[in-house]
Amino acid sequence: MTVSSDQKQAQILTHSRKFIEPILKQLKTHLWEDIVWGIENGYFFLYSFENSALVCEFINYPRLKALNIFLAGGDLKELKSIQPDLIKWAKENGASRIEIRGRLGWLKTFRNELDSDKTYIQISKDI
Repeated sequence: MTVSSDQKQAQILTHSRKFIEPILKQLKTHLWEDIVWGIENGYFFLYSFENSALVCEFINYPRLKALNIFLAGGDLKELKSIQPDLIKWAKENGASRIEIRGRLGWLKTFRNELDSDKTYIQISKDI
């Protein structure tokens, strides 16, 4: 039996969902269906690995193009190991920066002192 490209894509999405959906529930900005729609329509790009997955998009600012990694979950060591490939792919697609948006893990500790909700931080690297 051969696996069609649609079946293979469905398998990849099912595998990746377990790493990405818990983050979506925390962020409350997207549903899994929104991510799938974005992937299917070329707005988002999914990288799926054995023990992790990430979702990214290109952002065209007036002065530069950036690869924005806005969802990543699973094995941190595995995610870190793909950085050289992501940089190469981003450059090949005209990006000159990689941005990563993530949650502030320390917000609970300082919530009273900050008296506000910070939903994420952004780090970036020019490439």
